[in-house]
Amino acid sequence: MVGIVYKMKFVSPKNAKYILYIRYMDRDEATRTEWYEDYNFALDDLKKTDLESYNDYMGRPEATSSLFSSTSDALKEDQVRDLKKSFRVAQKNESLMWQDVVSFDNEFLEKYGLYDSKKKVLDDKKLKQAARIAVSDMLEREGMSNSAVWTGAIHYNTDNIHIHLAIVEPEPTRPRRTFNSKYGGTYEDYVGTRRKTAGGQSSYERFKSLILENIIDNSEKSSAISKLQREVITPKNKRFISLFDFEARREFKSIFRALPSDKRLWKYRNNAMKNYRPLIDDFNQKYIERNFKDEFQEYNRLLDEQVDYFKDTYGDSRADNYKQNKLYGKDGLYTSLGNALLKELSEYDKQLKQQYNIQGFGKVDLDHLPIKHNKSKKSVLNRQMMKDIQGMFDKTFEQKRRELAAERFKQELENEKEL
Repeated sequence: MVGIVYKMKFVSPKNAKYILYIRYMDRDEATRTEWYEDYNFALDDLKKTDLESYNDYMGRPEATSSLFSSTSDALKEDQVRDLKKSFRVAQKNESLMWQDVVSFDNEFLEKYGLYDSKKKVLDDKKLKQAARIAVSDMLEREGMSNSAVWTGAIHYNTDNIHIHLAIVEPEPTRPRRTFNSKYGGTYEDYVGTRRKTAGGQSSYERFKSLILENIIDNSEKSSAISKLQREVITPKNKRFISLFDFEARREFKSIFRALPSDKRLWKYRNNAMKNYRPLIDDFNQKYIERNFKDEFQEYNRLLDEQVDYFKDTYGDSRADNYKQNKLYGKDGLYTSLGNALLKELSEYDKQLKQQYNIQGFGKVDLDHLPIKHNKSKKSVLNRQMMKDIQGMFDKTFEQKRRELAAERFKQELENEKEL
């Protein structure tokens, strides 16, 4: 079972449950618990189509919290009376009523430290604050920040704790349009569907994600994954092959030979690169094994933990997509490494053209390089190799000189002891 389920529904002011919600607003918690199904309509559709799921997520609560709002965790009697008046004004002015329900699997809440099933203790403050943030964001997107009022309550039962929210506009601002009646004919009403998106998310996804972000702090893990990918495994200006890594150089040249002649196609996610991506991925996997084996294991461990989190919150499909995107998506690890490798291959082609004075836009043909007549002129690669080799000899000589000096000093100390 998914750890969190979110549903929303709206009804017209003539709906019986709209009227009953207002009637029961100022009743005590026990009464509101008893008559719970009479005034809650958010999951009526689910109840009709899938009674088993409805009972799993929304069975009659064992207890109900006091009402809370945008400004209070527990409304006092006079505050409830004032809100009840606002709800009646909204009904009189033909405002729609929206009910939002966020249902949590209790094991999910316990797993993430929000509920203690043995002590029956819930971090209700965190849940209420998350609801406030989600409602506030939704009202702002829908242009209802200055017109809507709302109340909420937490309902408790053995398997699923849930938050119920009710929203109305005392002075309606929603646009009106003509609708077709299921009984025939048409009628005019306010538009109730909430469709305003945010950051590519639907209104539904946005509301649910804000609830999650504000009850479970997952930012540290996300930051660690990004840092490992961006700053450690795929740092800028780090070359893929060292001078004396002959196996890597051989594979590097093999990929170069295989790539299409048109360098404009050399982008990892380009469709034209489909047949070359396995070669590039294999090279980069070996690169990781040589240089970042431990870091890559940690990266995968964190990804797997995130997959578990997404399974708990969104289900299997999003969880599977998450890891795939982190590895092969637009900004994924293998995409970043692939583009970096292709850039280095392009630079290699540029160096060859300069070295052999080759003109043209296409890739250099390694098997048909022109013969160099000036033997005394060393290539850039040869000069670099000689410099590195000389450095190795210099280092060896310096180490030997220090060892001899240390040996002489040790002998002098021995001589002094004998005197």
